[in-house]
Amino acid sequence: MHRRDVMLAAGGLILAVAAGMPAFALEQAAARDFVTRLAGKTLAVLRAESNVDARASKLAPLLRDGLDLGAMGKFVLGRQGRELTPTQQKSFGEAFEKHVVETYSDLLARQSVADVKITGDSKQPDGDVLVNSEITRGGAPPTPYDWRVRETTGGLKVVDVVINGVSLLITRRQEFASVMRKDGVDGLIRRLESGQGA
Repeated sequence: MHRRDVMLAAGGLILAVAAGMPAFALEQAAARDFVTRLAGKTLAVLRAESNVDARASKLAPLLRDGLDLGAMGKFVLGRQGRELTPTQQKSFGEAFEKHVVETYSDLLARQSVADVKITGDSKQPDGDVLVNSEITRGGAPPTPYDWRVRETTGGLKVVDVVINGVSLLITRRQEFASVMRKDGVDGLIRRLESGQGA
């Protein structure tokens, strides 16, 4: 490869990172397999355990491993995230991770999910893959869940979940913005640390 080609390739990588886009090409089949495995592990916990606390304790590490909590935290803060001091960034990151893992492990632990069916996938303009699925609970009609999957240096991660067309990240971003307008970022951090959420 000529030096010019090397420089162009390096420049493209730098631009991708600077733009916040994945620096790796993500195959749709790999994203589907990732969501299938994650869903399978979750269902295995729900079927093996009946106690809510026992379920939650086993679901928490699945969430930590399966979600890109750093990227999610940056997104929900929006532009205000760039104004945080290093201390605030650290405090928010820790509080946000604790909030997401505890909230959703407890929520999942209380569910009676019967099945998760992967129904499709699509490549997104930013390089992410949106994996479509339907979740069935008992005799209720299936609920559409879409999982936005991204290739990271730590492997494949979910960066957003869209339920019935509503993005959890965008909803959280709006809620957090409302809190920060009233109480500032320190107020938001305190709410997250106390378990109140937004």
